[in-house]
Amino acid sequence: MAIRRVVVRLHGSLARSGAREEVVVVLRGDEDLRRIAELVGLSRREGLMFMVGGEVVYEDYVPRDGDVIDIYPLSFGG
Repeated sequence: MAIRRVVVRLHGSLARSGAREEVVVVLRGDEDLRRIAELVGLSRREGLMFMVGGEVVYEDYVPRDGDVIDIYPLSFGG
């Protein structure tokens, strides 16, 4: 079972105190972005947008070791 480390950056209202929050998450197997959202305490009820390398990805995307994942609320900037 492969272990991967990814950096997760929360933006907008998802970040505490209005600042970007950055967290390192360790994943095992084929855990996807849904699992990452759970690990950083986000609810799937919140509208979330995931980006990796400036590209929007779906929640079933399986991150690679070293990926930087930006998570935005769908109402970002509002």
